Parts: sequence; C-alpha cells; structure tokens
Amino acid sequence: MTEWAGHASSGGVTLARRLRTCLFLLLTACIALSASPCSADTTDDVPYLLSMPDLSSPRATLLTLMTNGRHAMRLFEELGPGWLPRAPLRRMTDTLDARQIPPAQRPLTAALTVIRLSVVLDRIVPRLMEAPDAAAVARDGIKQWRIPGTPIVIARTEDGPWAGQFQFVAETVGLSAELYAASEKLAGPGQVDGHEISEVAYSPGPLLSRHMIAILPPGLRTPLFGQAAWQWLGLAVTLLLSGAVAVRCILWGMRRDARVSEATRRYGQPAAAAIATTVFGASLLFIVFGLKIWGDALAVILTVLQLVLTLTVGWFAMVSIHRLADIVIGARGLRGTSIDGHLIKVVATLLSIGLGLYLFFTAADLVGIPVAPLLAGLGIGGLAIALAVRPTLENVIGGLTLFADGPARVGDVCRFGTEMGTIEEIGLRTTKVRKLDDALLSVPNAELAQVRIENMTRRRKFLYNPRLGLRYETTAEQLRQVSDAIMALLTRHQKVLDDGFRVRLAGFGDYAINLDVFAYVDVTRMPDFLVVQEELNLAVMAIVKQAGTGFAFPSQTNYIAKDSFP
Repeated sequence: MTEWAGHASSGGVTLARRLRTCLFLLLTACIALSASPCSADTTDDVPYLLSMPDLSSPRATLLTLMTNGRHAMRLFEELGPGWLPRAPLRRMTDTLDARQIPPAQRPLTAALTVIRLSVVLDRIVPRLMEAPDAAAVARDGIKQWRIPGTPIVIARTEDGPWAGQFQFVAETVGLSAELYAASEKLAGPGQVDGHEISEVAYSPGPLLSRHMIAILPPGLRTPLFGQAAWQWLGLAVTLLLSGAVAVRCILWGMRRDARVSEATRRYGQPAAAAIATTVFGASLLFIVFGLKIWGDALAVILTVLQLVLTLTVGWFAMVSIHRLADIVIGARGLRGTSIDGHLIKVVATLLSIGLGLYLFFTAADLVGIPVAPLLAGLGIGGLAIALAVRPTLENVIGGLTLFADGPARVGDVCRFGTEMGTIEEIGLRTTKVRKLDDALLSVPNAELAQVRIENMTRRRKFLYNPRLGLRYETTAEQLRQVSDAIMALLTRHQKVLDDGFRVRLAGFGDYAINLDVFAYVDVTRMPDFLVVQEELNLAVMAIVKQAGTGFAFPSQTNYIAKDSFP
C-alpha cells in the first residue's frame, strides 16, 4: 500500500472515485440518529427541508443519488467529516423505501444502503437515459422500472409520506449487501478499489488526529476485514476497558449498598448504573467519531451497545425509583408494614414494571423483533395470569381501597363484624389484628374492605349513656330527686362536656322504671373513659341509695288464692 498522504494528493481521480470516497467518509455523520436541522455546511448548501429530493421518476431518483453524492464530496473536501448528517446524505437516503427497517436501525441501515447502491451503480455504469423520466411515467403509466440485468428496482410508493414518489423498493434495500459483494468482481481500470480509498476509508474520525494515525507502523494501517488493523485494535481495547470499568463499578455499588441500611446513603447502585451508562455512551461516541468503525461491523456494535445502554439506563431508573420510595418512607416516619409504606412500595414497583416493559419493547425494536405480536402475546398472557391470581389481585385492590378510604391505620383499635382488636399491620394481601385476648387475627383485605369498620381510636369523645332501672316502688318525688342529683353530678364533673347532657324518664319496663342518662365525656382513649365511667357509676349508685329507692331486678309476684266450695 502506498502512503496515505500520496493518495490524498492524487490529482487525476475520476468522478466515480471521488463519489466513492465521499460516501465512505460521510458514513461517520450518518450515525447521528437525530432529525435535527443540519448545520450550515457551506453558503451554497441549501438546508435539507428547503431542498427536498426529486423523486418524480426512476431517472430523477437515480440522478438524485448521484448528484447529491458529488455535492457531498465537495462538502467533505472543504469541511472534513461532520458530526451531523449533512443535507446531501439525507437527500440520498430519501431515495430508499426504508419502512421495513426497524426505526431504531433505520438511519444507519439507510446510510449503508445508499453507499452500497451508489458503489454498485458506479461499477455497473447504468445508462441513465434509458431510465424513464417524468414525461414517460405520465405517458405510459409506469409504476416501476428495473435496471436491465439486475434485481435493482425503482417503484412508485403507494402510501406513506412519500406516496406517489419513486424509490428503491424494499427488496432492493434488503439485497444491497449482496449486490455490493457481487460488484467487487466488476471493479476495473478507472473504477475505485480498496487501495484507492484506503486513505479515507481507514482514516480516523473527528476525535482523532490524522497525523497521529499516519505515524503508525504500516502493519497497523493494513486493511483487515473491511477496517484498518489499528481500528480493530482500538475497538477491542475500547470495549475491554469500558466493560472492565463498568463491571468494577457495578460490583462496588452492590457491595456498598449491602453494607448500608440508611436509605439516603444507599446510592451505590444508582451511581454505578450512571457511571456504566456514561462509560458505554462515551465508548460508543469514540467508536463512531474516533475510530470511525463503519459498515456491518458498526451496525453490530451499535446494536449491542444500544442494548447495553438500554439495560444500564433501565437499571439506573428502577433502582432510583426504589431508593426514592425508601427515602420518602423514612422522611415521613412510616413503617414498612403500614398501608402508606406499602402503597409507596407498590407504586414504585408498578413504575418499575412499566419502565421495564417499555425498555423490553425498545430492545426488541433495536434487534428488529416486531412489537405488535409481542403486545398481543403480552395481552393474552396477562389475561391468563390475571384469572389465575384473581383472589390475590382482589386482596391487593382491597388494600389500596383501604388506603384510599383511610378507615383505619396501624395502631388503631377497631371493631369490624363480630371482631375487635388493634391493627398491627396492613399488608398488600391481609391485615393483621391483635384481638383483646392477644390472639393475632389475619383478615383478607378484600373481606375487610366490604365490612363496616368502627374505629375506636378516632373518637373525639366518648358517650356516657347508661339506662337506670329503678324499682316500681319508687315515687315520683324520688324520681325527681334522683334526676336532679344526677344532673348536678354531670354539671360538676370536669370531664363531662356541656354539650346537651340530660336525664329523662325513658319509660316503664317489665320490671323497672327506666331513666335515660345521656352525656359526652371529654376523653379520646378507652382507658381514660373507663376511669370516668367508673367515677360516674359509683356516684349514681350513691344518689339512688340516698333517694331511698333502689335498682330493680327481674322479679315475679305470685298471688295465692283459696277457693271455697259449697
């Protein structure tokens, strides 16, 4: 191989050679997957959106590919390799029907395809005047045209954004690699071969200096499987270093989080995921814009690194969600077994699952797996799983309902149905209640969400409402004396609220005259109320005794009669 500088200064290169050189170099720029507006390449380079390609006929499509290739060569000679795809390359990729290519791979694959097709067209030298122009298309109703003796077909697109325009069909796009390999045997005098383009094809990208590569030993500049030896060596070193750094960071993060229990200090795994993402992202940029790996090797490396970046970004997001949930639980002083703590954990888990599904479909799209069948299978599988775990789902939904309604919290004393006790834990599936006899009762959340719950702990006051049964021998004066004395007692007691308390004759029972006492006690805890209730009951007993009457009890009066017979 001659010196690269000598190749760069060669003056008698043909137009085809310049075109081939241009297309190989512009592959670097096509890796940028954005559709952002192009930078101002030169003063006479019209921006892409203001200079759409002419695809009105097969001849116009061929001319678009070749003409934009010449313009792209001139831009490269003036400005060198660029960071973003320039207008000529974007117009060239518009000549393809690339809808069958997965969206994530479309920019790179389309750029590779137009490069290969342009090389093939240069080598077979099609006679452009034989291609139908717009007048022939309108006159003869031509819908497609095949380059004679080749499977290269240009056809009218029936739908989509390019409907009515002529593009290289999907079958031709899929055959571009095979066409390129077959055309290698046709390279002859005046056409470009591997040695003619070595100065450009194996030169570095914008991140590396050409002079630094030029001083390498000739053996490292030798082409090897479509790349220079120094590019393969740099690729191996980059991947090994980035993988080693990422693995060490991941192991460090996992060990650190295992040693720390405080949520705010368990940042090892999020930090490791962020570092790994940064390392692999920097490696991808260096491979593309430094080593300038291209072709099928770049397509494989780009797919693999994008999958790795998807995994690291997903890991960072999921771990960060759970760490944030733990921090919120700790900041609010919640127990992990409370309904608030469980709800926060459930929300974090659901967010992680949703993010995981999104990343799964993104990864499937990267490798070209159709997403629609995956969604259909996921829907059927999800329905089957939902039917199988229906009782568990009912309990989980019941637990969320308990949180939404908020009838009880951990530590509350509640009565539900025939049971009563203190709630110790509200889980996703069951609620644990400590009964008054110290037995632990587990109640399914679905059942608890459907019964009436009486929360004793949330009382603002207690009701004192005894019914006094006095003997029927009690006189009206004694009843008034007992009633007035109890009213005076309620008035004097500090814990009885002045909230309409009363003592009234309620009626006449089977065994007693009933007095109804109604008053509110200003306490919120059951033990405090029991103390006040005991004080009031003892005072009422003294009042009844002082009035000269007593409490009635079930009794029976028997009348004995003696009958006399004649």
